Amino acid sequence: MDNVEDTFERVYTFSIQAGISQIAHKLYVSVSPSLYYFYRGESHSIFNVNDYGKFVTPETVKPIAECIREVVGGNDESFANAVLTLIQQMSYIISDVKYPVETLVDGFGDCDVFSLIAASIMKAGGLDVVLFYYKDSNPAHMNVGVYLNSSPSPVWWTTPTCFEYQGKKYWVAECTPQRRWRIGEQPEIVANIKPIIIPLNNCEGKSPATVSASLDKPLKTSSISASLSIKRLSNEKCFTLFGSISPGLAGQSIAIYISKDEKCWRFLGETFTDNFGNYSFKLTAKLRGLNHFKASWSGASGYAGSDSTTITF
Repeated sequence: MDNVEDTFERVYTFSIQAGISQIAHKLYVSVSPSLYYFYRGESHSIFNVNDYGKFVTPETVKPIAECIREVVGGNDESFANAVLTLIQQMSYIISDVKYPVETLVDGFGDCDVFSLIAASIMKAGGLDVVLFYYKDSNPAHMNVGVYLNSSPSPVWWTTPTCFEYQGKKYWVAECTPQRRWRIGEQPEIVANIKPIIIPLNNCEGKSPATVSASLDKPLKTSSISASLSIKRLSNEKCFTLFGSISPGLAGQSIAIYISKDEKCWRFLGETFTDNFGNYSFKLTAKLRGLNHFKASWSGASGYAGSDSTTITF
């Protein structure tokens, strides 16, 4: 593989209530292939319900949350409803559990898949959230619990539904695209069923990179180069991966990945660009056999992220 893979581009819409009218917005999202394949290669095992928490990755989707916050400000209910609107644009297909980055690229999932990405974006936007798992429904079901400072606005004739956990009321946030659910609406399939409440104490704290997102304007393209230099110091070889990003922005995080088969990519480490957009990364791992390296930039200032060509050694 000696060419640069295209990023995965997605566009979503959501509306914000402004008085008696609604203002529509577009959200442009870009995911680098390296980030997608990194999460594809992570463990997807579920041994007990608390393991769902590890699939919540707030930092990865933080740019999406920031774009929505730009519109809704500090209104947590509007923020949560906007997140639900985004998720409900995806296709409902029964699938295995996924990380949010996988869901953004694949564009489909089921109740747990949608709940995990919704919880990730909501948590990235500063909300206190948990997962609701309805073990006794047929089939089992999952949605999100959202803490708000006050009760959500009632919808039609229904009374908003919540469950208490550690002295707080968490309001139901249904994520499936059956219809446009709003905070507090409880689907009939889990009516009168008390869920298992899953706290997100074990959610991901640090991600290797993030998606890129832009509000109402398409993301501009970027690029990142990569080369490998080898120096012999005494009896050991010193390897350095180096390159630059365009545009040449300073202080940008560059993720370095390594792979043996160019299918599963493992995060190797992070470095940052200098004042001219240049970066370098010393490879301290013991290298054996054939190794493939890739550098990735998450993007910033309206630019989509990008991956370098693959360097094989």
